[in-house]
Amino acid sequence: MGLPQIIAISAHLWQRKQTDKLKEEDKSAPDLLQWTPLGEEAFTALKQALASTPALGRPDYKKPIILYHRELQGVASGVRTQPFSDKQRPVGYYSALLDPVAQGMPTCLRPVASAAYPCGASG
Repeated sequence: MGLPQIIAISAHLWQRKQTDKLKEEDKSAPDLLQWTPLGEEAFTALKQALASTPALGRPDYKKPIILYHRELQGVASGVRTQPFSDKQRPVGYYSALLDPVAQGMPTCLRPVASAAYPCGASG
């Protein structure tokens, strides 16, 4: 499993857990969120992956950009990479909840809809 996949999975886990916590918590006291061991583990893994070399490279728009993306439980996650030496180097990350229309699509079409999110993200 490469760095893009680890980052996409970690970002998804962290975002999904935080979104679920916000839905469950009292809206009048959002500063009282409680970290769970799984949330802390996902956040630590994300911080370590982003701090490791190479975290992000500057995009070279003369080279092709390759998009790796995934849709899982209504969350679109993506990593943009470019060829660097003999490997792929991350140049951008993206993670967002799908809109209600895309979430309501059949399972076979949600990944197609989720591919549009990282392509349209500025970065």
